[in-house]
Amino acid sequence: MNHRDTEKIEENIFGLDDAEELKCNIMYYNMSQRTMRVMVKNTATLEFRGVEYYAGPTYWIGANFRLHPRSACLAMIQNYLPKLAMLIDEFPEPNLDKFFMWKLISVPIIGKNVEIIATNVLSLSR
Repeated sequence: MNHRDTEKIEENIFGLDDAEELKCNIMYYNMSQRTMRVMVKNTATLEFRGVEYYAGPTYWIGANFRLHPRSACLAMIQNYLPKLAMLIDEFPEPNLDKFFMWKLISVPIIGKNVEIIATNVLSLSR
């Protein structure tokens, strides 16, 4: 099993100070290239690559980006991304660790969560 596959959610994965107070906005989202950049006010630019799923507003307050366990990501894929779920189902269990590269990242905000499923998550500046 993958060492990142604990049932615990990792909080504030970018280590931002006062994360709950920071304003975020999507400054770039190219669906065909599956790339998204999020500007965290006066703090950081975050890039998500291989974006398969996004749900949320284009502007919000709160930058406590959370990394969820693989089991939560798989459940989200099964519920919202049937084509990707079919691809994952083709991998036998011993190979799933080797090929499973998607991450579920969320940000708790008032009303609902920002949710992103992507393969890579980077902090471009801090």
